Amino acid sequence: MKYWVGTTDNNWFKYLSSIQPDEVNFWQPRGGATYADLTSGSLFLFKLKRPYNHIAGGAHFVKSTALPMSMAWGAFGTKNRAPSSRP
Repeated sequence: MKYWVGTTDNNWFKYLSSIQPDEVNFWQPRGGATYADLTSGSLFLFKLKRPYNHIAGGAHFVKSTALPMSMAWGAFGTKNRAPSSRP
């Protein structure tokens, strides 16, 4: 089974844990990751940054799409970022 470990923002992960959304948008600045080897249903693991530095949760990968940042923010809202962060 293929999987991906994505390093994620600690505050965003904490926020997502509190609202338990039906989906999230994991993005990276400059679109560095393409997830080309992942197929729908693959495991996507969330690794927290310092000071935690461990896998804290996971989800099932659905698909990867390149979008302009404004479109991603509009489509996913707080499923894309913690409410206190700004696009």
